[in-house]
Amino acid sequence: MFCYNDVIKYSNVDKEGKLPLYGILELFQNCINIHSVDIKKDFESMRECGKAWVLLSWKIKLCKEIKLYDKVTIGTWASGNDRLYGYRNYIIKNENGETLACADTKWILIDMETRTPCRISEADMEGYAVGERLDMGKCPRKLKLSEDRTVMEPVRVLKSYIDTNYHMNNTAYFRLATEYLPDEFEYDTVDAIHIKEATEGMKMIPVVHKENEGIGISLEGEDGTVFTEIKFY
Repeated sequence: MFCYNDVIKYSNVDKEGKLPLYGILELFQNCINIHSVDIKKDFESMRECGKAWVLLSWKIKLCKEIKLYDKVTIGTWASGNDRLYGYRNYIIKNENGETLACADTKWILIDMETRTPCRISEADMEGYAVGERLDMGKCPRKLKLSEDRTVMEPVRVLKSYIDTNYHMNNTAYFRLATEYLPDEFEYDTVDAIHIKEATEGMKMIPVVHKENEGIGISLEGEDGTVFTEIKFY
């Protein structure tokens, strides 16, 4: 496992002094990016070899609140792969070694020129920390959200949502989606799938789905294209 230590800062927390969901995912994202630099597989190095890892889906477990000034350790490791898909786990622990949040993720390796999947070779996996997959349930292959849906006002994909791949950063989908959850709604599990990349200036329509257990949020295009589906429960 690769890990690093951090402190939850004022700029990380919400109005209640707690680290929000998208802040947790930013810690996960920072962890893998720091590790990628160490093993010479950061986005610039990957771009030179014409490949990129694309995140397909998440299963996230929120175990304990993470608050302002908490000292945390963030860890990540590759938890397996087959010919087309790679799997990665993340974990955040406090000073006492208690798990605060964890995630299972599914990735695909693509050829950046053709935008088609590549078979994952041993060379593609060299350097990544490898460990056992967390016993938390696997990330979803697909989500089936209910037809009991409320369509919200469209929003634009802002410049601040765009990352170095020139599309909407994965954490930004969660930041936007959580805006449509009721203040009193509590959840500890999140399933999500990324279906299509959104780019700057695109019009995105948030749709709130009433689920038997929890709330679903889909972010869609005007033509019905689904960018991301997320279920909170």
